[in-house]
Amino acid sequence: MVPARDIESSTAVFQLVDSTEMLSAGDSEKIVEGPVSLLGDQKHISILCSDSLARLSDLVPLARSVCDAVVLNTRNRCTLQGKTIPCCEGCSTCCNYLVPLSIPEVIHVYEEIAALPAQLGHAFWGNSLRVAGQLLDNDTDHVPNGESSLDQVGQWYAHKEAACPFLENNLCALYDQRPLACREYLVATPASWCRPELVGRVEKIELPFSVLECLGKAAAQLEGTPVEAVMLPLILPWIEENEDRIHRKWSSREMAQCFLDNLAPRQTYFRPHRHADATLTAQ
Repeated sequence: MVPARDIESSTAVFQLVDSTEMLSAGDSEKIVEGPVSLLGDQKHISILCSDSLARLSDLVPLARSVCDAVVLNTRNRCTLQGKTIPCCEGCSTCCNYLVPLSIPEVIHVYEEIAALPAQLGHAFWGNSLRVAGQLLDNDTDHVPNGESSLDQVGQWYAHKEAACPFLENNLCALYDQRPLACREYLVATPASWCRPELVGRVEKIELPFSVLECLGKAAAQLEGTPVEAVMLPLILPWIEENEDRIHRKWSSREMAQCFLDNLAPRQTYFRPHRHADATLTAQ
């Protein structure tokens, strides 16, 4: 495990700002702007970034802000169409499904948990390793491979009956820091239907684009690697095997532009690796 002393302090490098206001950047700041297609409308996004080097994990707060804005816009449109979305804080029916993290999220969530009081952090990692053991101990011959959709991999995970390691008393213990995959999951059918045996009845709400996938693609372009995602319970093994990637830095302006350029329509197919790191690689 990466020692706590080696974790860099996290300050806000990127900030999503209101494009309708007059913007000006200070001597130590830059503004990156561009259009994004959102449910048929062209929106303009402005990102204020410090004029410095940044790490992949620094993109996560920005990605969460963009994701929350997209989800809110989608919810409002669904409400106008007469649809009811039961997804909210306190609902945990879908917390037995696969939660993939982009590489920036893996690093950021690890650092967020490392910053918690030691007893709470140790409890989270203990739960994660227990769930990881459930995933890797048995039934490895039935892990989806080839061109498997994220939904197919999610179904395999759900049937393992491995609850999210951050679920406590049917509540998310890290709701404000929950992954992009959790933020993006919306349904317009009763929450009680979000179970493996009823999945065919669920009406999922598709967002105009997946911020999770956009962030994953941006990270891959910056690192020069395939697009990867890691199952949430396997954060610790990934961190231990990829410590050097935690500290890599790029120009914050380059990172903001790369992320903005990748805010595009969804892609849904991944190639799951069969290794213990349970990394998923997008085509």
